[in-house]
Amino acid sequence: MATGDEELLSEVRNSDRKAYEVLFRKYYASLFHQTWYRCRDRDLAEDIVQETFVRIWIRRSELKLRPSLLPFLITISVNLLRDHQKHSAVAQRHEGSLRASDVQVGEDPDDSLNVTLLQERISDVAIRHLSEKCRSIFILSRVEGKSNAEIAEILSVSRKVIENQLYRALTVLRRKLSPYK
Repeated sequence: MATGDEELLSEVRNSDRKAYEVLFRKYYASLFHQTWYRCRDRDLAEDIVQETFVRIWIRRSELKLRPSLLPFLITISVNLLRDHQKHSAVAQRHEGSLRASDVQVGEDPDDSLNVTLLQERISDVAIRHLSEKCRSIFILSRVEGKSNAEIAEILSVSRKVIENQLYRALTVLRRKLSPYK
């Protein structure tokens, strides 16, 4: 097993999963703290760090050997965080979309009132309990009807990140909306 960063990266470039795990374990904590310091959001920092390592693996054959990997990893995570912050504007622009979405309701006023109350509760939960990234992805998926692939392209993240964030959003919504079953 490699000892230096150059050797470790060389093994990762050759698709050595054990070397990749060593790389992950060696730098995860440092990279997480660097990212958390910039965003002060634990979930977002974890997502950014995970996406950083996913990108390293996906682009492993293109990686250039470096004597020190941490600055390189920090650069990737800073760029991902910057992209997230740029795309969080999507959530802010569409925050009112949950409240304003049209639902086809029958003639029964009670049904209309119940749907309106449920929409308001979903909107409240999304705004108060989901991170910006999670809320943005939820809105793009459930309000705007975009596919996971479309959302991944819009936000420049992997489809796996989209799936994970939607799972988180739906878990929170199920838990917070359990009285409405």
